Amino acid sequence: MKVHKVINNNFVIVKDVYEMIVMGMGIGFKKKPGDQVEENKIIKTFYLSNDEIRCELYQLLDEVPMELIQLIEDILTDFREKTGRQLNDTIHLSLIDHLNSAILHDKEGIYITNALLYDIKRFYPEEFRYGKALLDDVNRIYGTKLPEDEAGFAALHIVNAELNDGENQTYKITCFMKEILRIVHRFFRIEFDEESPYYYRFTTHLKFFAQRIINKKMHPENKKEELFTEIAKMYPNVYLCVSAIVKFVQKEYKEEVGEEEQLYLMIHISKLLKNTRKS
Repeated sequence: MKVHKVINNNFVIVKDVYEMIVMGMGIGFKKKPGDQVEENKIIKTFYLSNDEIRCELYQLLDEVPMELIQLIEDILTDFREKTGRQLNDTIHLSLIDHLNSAILHDKEGIYITNALLYDIKRFYPEEFRYGKALLDDVNRIYGTKLPEDEAGFAALHIVNAELNDGENQTYKITCFMKEILRIVHRFFRIEFDEESPYYYRFTTHLKFFAQRIINKKMHPENKKEELFTEIAKMYPNVYLCVSAIVKFVQKEYKEEVGEEEQLYLMIHISKLLKNTRKS
């Protein structure tokens, strides 16, 4: 593995089939193009397919402390390994840039309020947990006093990278989820147990349901007429609630919700009802 370009003492670009960024303490020190990379110093390798993101990241790596980048990458690696979910390349750029700016703002006593914090905790608990772990590490290592709002922002960056959507798209998805939960809450007069696995499974389903509706990418129907009819008869009130959701989607998003999707919603809501109490 040979150096293609030196970014700084701790980052070099290598080129094989694809261009890659290699991170390691002192890995670029006194190196020049064509020199051999000391592979025992490699801590992290970045494969970025998008040319624009790669160029922006080159500049950012030259400005941001290596310790912060390693901290972020350790959290993201743990997230991928523990959840089995893939993250879009943009996460490297967006999260590093955001946290570096937050640390600089902390020195000036500038803190940004996260208006979606409550909803992020409700709808994306796993992502928020990783965002909180990252925030705690940053505050401990850098002596900053960044508020919990920043954990919410970090979680949103992870969600964006999971969904492969921008921040505006994630905001729309969150609003969609809030409205569906509001329909269920009003219909059954229940208080959700947000620590319940049934609530987590339902909101996870809603997240991807919302994404399909907003992006107008509903899956082709696999007919399950017999099962659909059976579940609707078993849980008539749940069926009526799902019908209200269908009408909402038709009215606000001009999208049709097929029987298969309605079936999944009925199953999730019926399980949720069995494990929540009325308000």
